[in-house]
Amino acid sequence: MEEFNVGAHCALKTCNQLDFLPFQCEFCSETFCLEHKDKDNHDCNQTNLPIKPHKTIDIPKYKCSIEDCFTTELVPVKCSECNQQFCLKHRIPEDHKCSCLPQKAPKQVSQKQPSHLPIKTKTKFRNAKSEKMAAKLSLMKMKMHATGNNSIPEGERVFLSVTLHESVNISLAPQAIFVSDQWTIGKLVDYVTEKLKISNNNHKNLSNKIKLFSSQSNDAFHFDAVISNLIKQELLFNGSTVILANVLSDQNVL
Repeated sequence: MEEFNVGAHCALKTCNQLDFLPFQCEFCSETFCLEHKDKDNHDCNQTNLPIKPHKTIDIPKYKCSIEDCFTTELVPVKCSECNQQFCLKHRIPEDHKCSCLPQKAPKQVSQKQPSHLPIKTKTKFRNAKSEKMAAKLSLMKMKMHATGNNSIPEGERVFLSVTLHESVNISLAPQAIFVSDQWTIGKLVDYVTEKLKISNNNHKNLSNKIKLFSSQSNDAFHFDAVISNLIKQELLFNGSTVILANVLSDQNVL
């Protein structure tokens, strides 16, 4: 997927971040990101001038073509097969039952079932570049309502959407949180389970463990893996969706 020409770069020279929801300073009329939108955060030198009328920036919205889906996106997300507009959830041809896909013969169902959790078919991104773009779009929404430890410096914050697997036995909507990129996955799991009041016996020698899985590959992240290293390796992104599951201690694929 190509980069989209939306948003604007922050006018602060030390930032220059591309923000999809830019803000215009009512004093100096420059455009800034969320972090530097207030006049005190960009050393505004026009604070004594009369306040100008606030100029709103029209942000285009693109509605999903699925009849009963009301999700909108800030950029066009079109199916590569039928060229219709969809949301991130329904962007893959298989997810919106694309009429342009060739008909496939039904697969033979194996009679051998795993002894632990049922494995469900999940939509995977075709490559890291696709997941990176999806995470970038999701990140904008997460920043609006994510919760976390406010003592974490802004520069260390990583935003994630945590989906609870049915094995956790708690019915909750995906949780948008922010954590430190210096944390290990083990510390992240401890933080999420404590925050959501989920029983966590990872410190005990039991048959089951609470693990964090990638929504892209369904592979488990190692407890001692540092989040910043996973991001450098593009195994995780700022804005990614991850899955929290209660699985057998030797199970590393969901």
